[in-house]
Amino acid sequence: MNNYNFTGRLGQDCEKRVTQGGMTIASFSVAVDYGYGDNKGTNWIRCSLFGKRAEGQLPQYLVKGAQVAISGELKVREYDDKEGNKRTSVEVS
Repeated sequence: MNNYNFTGRLGQDCEKRVTQGGMTIASFSVAVDYGYGDNKGTNWIRCSLFGKRAEGQLPQYLVKGAQVAISGELKVREYDDKEGNKRTSVEVS
């Protein structure tokens, strides 16, 4: 079972776009803190909403600084950036 649950704060406003096939996608990043004291850090998790969820009222509340609780499927994606470096992206959809 691949189910990931977490809470955090949005780092930027939600971005909505429509694919060529007509599906609406809303994307945003959530900052999730871990550790404490000198060992404190932050992970950035990329999140996406698809279809009706992205078209509805929810994206208007997904603004920078808002605290959110997320539940979804975790995906780890590797890609090459513009300079040819290997990068890893953690995404929940």
